[in-house]
Amino acid sequence: MLNRVVQHIRSNVVGYLALFVALGGTSYAALNLPANSVGSKQIKNHSITPIKLDPSKTGAVVRFWAVVDFIPGTGERLASSRPHARLTWNTSADTGSVSWHEPIPSNCFVSATSGSGLITAFVGPLRASRALVQFSLFSPTGQPSPGLADIAVLCPQP
Repeated sequence: MLNRVVQHIRSNVVGYLALFVALGGTSYAALNLPANSVGSKQIKNHSITPIKLDPSKTGAVVRFWAVVDFIPGTGERLASSRPHARLTWNTSADTGSVSWHEPIPSNCFVSATSGSGLITAFVGPLRASRALVQFSLFSPTGQPSPGLADIAVLCPQP
């Protein structure tokens, strides 16, 4: 009987070693990491996909997004977007529009934020071929405000 146990351990030593290392790391993390110490900064982009989330706990998903870098008098540019977007700017009114080559479903809404000023954004006239979000970025005094504008189109879970 003892001979069979020793033979089993010898045959599976690598498996047992891997098991103890894995359990040890998990136990260490569970006991030594403070609560809420892993947040959005520690999670890599695209590592958590909507399919991994419980749809009943998620009200909406970001369908389109864009980051606009605006410097009054100097220019504006589309810093990034997904899917690929196009930025047009009306210099006389200091307003812009971001468009994508897909229509925005009617049950979606726009969220826009800016760290440097007040931003207003709304879904513009919908065209059958593309999505269009119009926005303006102003300081509290009503002057055009430089900075980044984050624009997201959120849609309910399918």
